Amino acid sequence: SLYINGKSNNKVEWSEIVKLEEAKTYLKLTSKDGIEGVMLDKESFTKGDSESFKQWMLEQHPEIEYGPIDPAFDK
Repeated sequence: SLYINGKSNNKVEWSEIVKLEEAKTYLKLTSKDGIEGVMLDKESFTKGDSESFKQWMLEQHPEIEYGPIDPAFDK
């Protein structure tokens, strides 16, 4: 679940995540449909940072594809 200002904004089941996409300012956990997912602002981690999260994902979840986001969304 993603919460913004204490309110639920988006919910995606872990089993639906198939790709970790990286943009300049955020990471996106993309769901099976290729559209839905959870976007994580790289500057908003409260524990660790975006790089340590990315490393954890690559090491602990090799089944989840990693790659750059489509250039049109690379903000």
